[in-house]
Amino acid sequence: RTKLYQKIKTISGQSIGEFIRTIRLRKAIEIMSHEDVLLTEVMYRVGIQTQSYFTKAFKKEFGKTPSQFLQDINKRKSNT
Repeated sequence: RTKLYQKIKTISGQSIGEFIRTIRLRKAIEIMSHEDVLLTEVMYRVGIQTQSYFTKAFKKEFGKTPSQFLQDINKRKSNT
């Protein structure tokens, strides 16, 4: 276990928890970009249980809230 954690830290520059959170949030972006689902469904599908944590982690990772991200997607769709 220790070697795995060290290897992930070396490759990604993140702790195992940060690495898993990043993967989950990238999956959330993929779901929100390609499917028309509610944010609560996106959260549960990526394994995040609370909306406040999801919003906080999402904003920290991508610089905007999930709602702002969805608004940007909808603006792009309406402009095409």
